[in-house]
Amino acid sequence: MGKTVVEIEEFVALRNAKSANEAKSFLSKLSDRIRIPYEKFSTDVPRTCILIGTLNERTFLNDHTGERRYLPVECFKEKREKAIYPDKDYQGDQSEKDYLDSIREDFNQAFAYGYKLYREKKHSWTLPKELLKDFYQEQEKFKYLSPDVEDIRYFLEEYKPRSQEPNITCFKELLMQGYQIKSKSFSEIMDNYFPEWKAIRSSKTKRISPSGVSIPVKLYYEKQEKIVEDFIEVDNGNLPKEWQSEQMEMDTGEKKDIKEKL
Repeated sequence: MGKTVVEIEEFVALRNAKSANEAKSFLSKLSDRIRIPYEKFSTDVPRTCILIGTLNERTFLNDHTGERRYLPVECFKEKREKAIYPDKDYQGDQSEKDYLDSIREDFNQAFAYGYKLYREKKHSWTLPKELLKDFYQEQEKFKYLSPDVEDIRYFLEEYKPRSQEPNITCFKELLMQGYQIKSKSFSEIMDNYFPEWKAIRSSKTKRISPSGVSIPVKLYYEKQEKIVEDFIEVDNGNLPKEWQSEQMEMDTGEKKDIKEKL
């Protein structure tokens, strides 16, 4: 029996690209290859634990290709009701032993509650769709935005609306405006931070004129119009009569010949 919860202290491996890739690879594994003591060969052992990384830095999400792996939970020291170590400000008249016993009891109770949900299959390994929007908003609080992201955002929001072709852009146009950004960074940022701009790739060279100057490209970005998918509820009284009759048939399950209705 291994550990149920594993803490990764000071999870600062995300601060540079190489460590971030190593962290993504480590977190995505479903098993670990180890050599059990006294065994001759290594074996793959399935993971049966959850990983919790802790750190003090606030803006630690700086890898836009792997941020979906992290669910940030902010802890407020000033809002805590108990300390996990003896503290006179929290234990009151309790002795140190009684206070630690109460902490242990609370922990066991929380663990038992989680275990009960697991046994009753009331848990889920993925967030429900209705919480995804809140999840992405919460992630924004902990993202480290590089100067390149801010430069491209300013370019798209301030410069492009005034250009000759506001809905088309490419890396070369950015360079023509004096921005010092690498081609790879530009593509990664456009694909991950600005989903409304769709990448258009072509095997043959195509000429576009986003700023009035013809530019040969094989990759450019085109801004897509937002499509509103929400439906508006209306009263049947506001519908034409022929539509109302069809709606009644759909509600009651009755089937009539269309010719008879007309």
